[in-house]
Amino acid sequence: MKYNLILSIATSAILVSCNNISNDKAPVPTKEPSKAEAVAQRFYSEVCDKHNIAMIDTLVDAAFMDHSPDMGYTADIAGLKKDFAELYIAYPDLSIKSDFMITEGDLVSAHVIMTGTNSGPMGDMPATNKKVNVEGVDILRVKDGKITEHWGYMDQAKMMEQLGQMPEMNASADKDKGKDKK
Repeated sequence: MKYNLILSIATSAILVSCNNISNDKAPVPTKEPSKAEAVAQRFYSEVCDKHNIAMIDTLVDAAFMDHSPDMGYTADIAGLKKDFAELYIAYPDLSIKSDFMITEGDLVSAHVIMTGTNSGPMGDMPATNKKVNVEGVDILRVKDGKITEHWGYMDQAKMMEQLGQMPEMNASADKDKGKDKK
């Protein structure tokens, strides 16, 4: 009896283990992007990666409102176009990709990664010829197939560090630690 119980437990463990192994190799179902997410993906592909500013008129509503425009730019569609035009001058190889998106109703939240080489001027700042790799978050409201609102954050402090325009945050912290030891 004891032998049958042990054999039964061992057999069950093997079956469960085999079942888990086969489930690990099962294809992961992918969801179809929502209409709002498809518009956001198209914006990143067409405007951000292909530098096609003309696509802004196709993908962004004429009454667009940017709740967090870059400094010096208006919060409307004209400001958005000007911002991207000047960004592509400063970073001719600019790429902004979303590595994941979450959609809730008409809102799309995207984690974005911006890479590029600052080989052109940015406003009054001359080119540094340094590469940047910074992360950010975009929240887009999409209605009737067009982006109507934007909220966003890009790690500008990290970008300025990488461009050599401000000291590294860790470097100043390390200097402060050295003062305590004296």
